[in-house]
Amino acid sequence: MRHSIGKKITSGFLLIILLMGALAYFSLRAGEQHLREAIAKESVTLAEVLLKRINRQIFSFIPELRLHISHGMLLKNTLAESNAEFKKFPILQELISTRDQEWTATDEITPFKLGLIHNPLSALLREEFFDFFARQYGYQIFSEVFVTNRYGANIAQTGPTSNYRQDDEVWWQRAREHGFFVSRAEFDQSSNTFGVSIAVRVEDDQGNFLGVLKAVVSASGIIRQAEIGEQRFATTRIRLVTDDGRLVYSSRPFRFLEDITGEDFFQHITGEQGYFTGKIGNRERLYAYSRAGSSGSFDRLNWFIVVGHDLEEIMAPASNLTRRVLFAAALFMGIGLVVALLTARSITRPLATLIDDAEIIGQGDLEHR
Repeated sequence: MRHSIGKKITSGFLLIILLMGALAYFSLRAGEQHLREAIAKESVTLAEVLLKRINRQIFSFIPELRLHISHGMLLKNTLAESNAEFKKFPILQELISTRDQEWTATDEITPFKLGLIHNPLSALLREEFFDFFARQYGYQIFSEVFVTNRYGANIAQTGPTSNYRQDDEVWWQRAREHGFFVSRAEFDQSSNTFGVSIAVRVEDDQGNFLGVLKAVVSASGIIRQAEIGEQRFATTRIRLVTDDGRLVYSSRPFRFLEDITGEDFFQHITGEQGYFTGKIGNRERLYAYSRAGSSGSFDRLNWFIVVGHDLEEIMAPASNLTRRVLFAAALFMGIGLVVALLTARSITRPLATLIDDAEIIGQGDLEHR
């Protein structure tokens, strides 16, 4: 009985301490889970914002190109002169087809190509679309700009193009009919660049069709500008990937248009947006992605953003807190055990003396004090 009282008191103290330790542990685990989900949702939002920012910037070039056209007297005059000259040819389509065949027959810069690349309008296009944006951003936004007349023939260009005749292209026909056209993200052979093509209809002051201006927006320049200052952690990696799994851009070194469909994270990309955890080697990473990004009435482009962080890094504050709390809990449990033993001893020792005295009195020694 003497020992059972001490054990019960000590066990009671230990039970309370263990319950408090367990409560603290599960609270910390819940906090870690909450932190992980908060960072994941924040990363999804970041991916969505980046993608919308990219798309919005691409579509913002439409009014910018239209503004350039409305104030481009050299552009309109050159187009009007070209259309008037082409109208004189009796067998115009045959002439354009012949020039197109000669154009595509060789990759060499022929005197005819050279004349189109270095005429006054081409020089103006390079100044306004290449030099201006290079000065403003520190790198080029546009990789190619050229102009065709109303018959689809090139009349000015910033560099070599793969074709001379353009009126059989979807982008040219859509721009002529609807006023503008924005392509899907794709590889442009003429400029050797992955980007988005924007084509805008050119009209005279009376609204008559003069031709089409086409500009190729470089995807790498746009995403680089959009993601500046958005890397929250040292291990954060932002990637722009096409729907078919081609890597267009990465904030870390990468191989352009690398096929990443075999990577573990790509298999989890379903729906418009979400997050999940995956592994690269022995490192566990948190991924967030978004396919959303439509800009107003424009459909989204055929790519998505993936944001990834190492779990070890993002959970470091919670892990450090858990270690400190567990150390403190172990320390308090040790102190609590000592206090429990001392308390039990302080209670059981007088009780044991009282029991001994009671036994003596019970044996007939009524004078025992």
